[in-house]
Amino acid sequence: MNIVYQNIDEQMRKKIIAEYGNRERRYSQDFETTIKQHVHLEQGSCSIVALHEGKPVGFVSAYTKALAAPLTHVQDAYIDILEVDEQYRRQGIAAALVAQAEAWAAQQGLAQIRSWSSDNKTMAIHMWHALGYGLCPAKIWVEWCKKAVDGFYVVKKISSSAK
Repeated sequence: MNIVYQNIDEQMRKKIIAEYGNRERRYSQDFETTIKQHVHLEQGSCSIVALHEGKPVGFVSAYTKALAAPLTHVQDAYIDILEVDEQYRRQGIAAALVAQAEAWAAQQGLAQIRSWSSDNKTMAIHMWHALGYGLCPAKIWVEWCKKAVDGFYVVKKISSSAK
């Protein structure tokens, strides 16, 4: 299968919304709002789509984010969203998208890349582990749905040789 990877621009973001929006029902808010909030196009971000025959089948978006006090002067990369169409899972697409986000983070001179995944995404948890990410169980408060969600923070040190 020939998968092409490219940067996401505003036109591609609209295409992702159109392609996924009708079937992606696991978000409590509408999918368009989710994509606009989590697919970053501003400077200091990296958003990549995986295309099969011109159709978006997966995407990742990461941005630079400051650490919490007392290290607010230190920034790392944060993967805000990673999605792969169910029909295209278990084919290395998510791993390739994450690798591209890692390469971007290394080019930015960032020391680490991190994300968060709810514990009901068992395939994702296994993927993060297989990709060499450290996992830390955590419960977070999700304001828009007013509930605590169990999951894992994931983090990986960016190799200094990749910089």
